Amino acid sequence: MSGLQDTALSAISKQNAQFINVQKLAENIHKSVDRLRKLVGDELMKVDKCERIVIWRRQNILELNDVIHREAESLSGDFVELSWWMQEESERGIGLSEQLIKTAHISILDCDER
Repeated sequence: MSGLQDTALSAISKQNAQFINVQKLAENIHKSVDRLRKLVGDELMKVDKCERIVIWRRQNILELNDVIHREAESLSGDFVELSWWMQEESERGIGLSEQLIKTAHISILDCDER
């Protein structure tokens, strides 16, 4: 991990405004990931507890996709900003965020066609 190597991040002190900014970005990323986990986890729990086939309303699917899309865009932006200090981790985060955005976009298109 580049975060453990000698990087731009390791060169700044914890009191430095840049370090504080990096810390806030990391906290934002963590919160976004937690929101996504909770959102998806809550929806899956609803499905898991039902013994019959679950039919999702179109509106619920669109709302879920909208939240996933927004959170993924937020994550991607935070990772882009963080890439100055932690390039390797940010590249992976940006890639995963883009996959989420594409998945949500495809799902919305599929839903609209029906």
